[in-house]
Amino acid sequence: MSELHFDRALVEKLLDHAEGSARNLALHQQGAASPALWLVGDDGLYLMSNGEPCLPGETTKNLVCYAAECDPTKLAFDTWWLVKNAAFGGDDGAEFFEATDIRLALATYEPGAPLVIIIDTESIGLVVYQAVASPNLASEPL
Repeated sequence: MSELHFDRALVEKLLDHAEGSARNLALHQQGAASPALWLVGDDGLYLMSNGEPCLPGETTKNLVCYAAECDPTKLAFDTWWLVKNAAFGGDDGAEFFEATDIRLALATYEPGAPLVIIIDTESIGLVVYQAVASPNLASEPL
């Protein structure tokens, strides 16, 4: 299992874009799309907004936030490839994270702390440091 760390300020910029976009793209056979970030396994592992029009990066078509442990712009191929392969397998792909779920998780973090995602080839999840009340859950037993 790999623990991936993503720069919080950049994650929040991507979330703002996804939530403020005129349209959001669906992933695979997802159906109607909502504001989200995609975790993409490609050259490295990175998060990107599903908002359209895209948020351009300085050197990429879309602004992306690489996992610190799997950033091909900063790490040697053998280093990031091992992490990507262990976490995502050898194939490319993407996973969908609702913007609201990421915001709820970040609300449990210390200010400025990076977003943490735990992943292996069988499971994936956002790290939450303490229980938070979801607006979709009843506050008292039924």
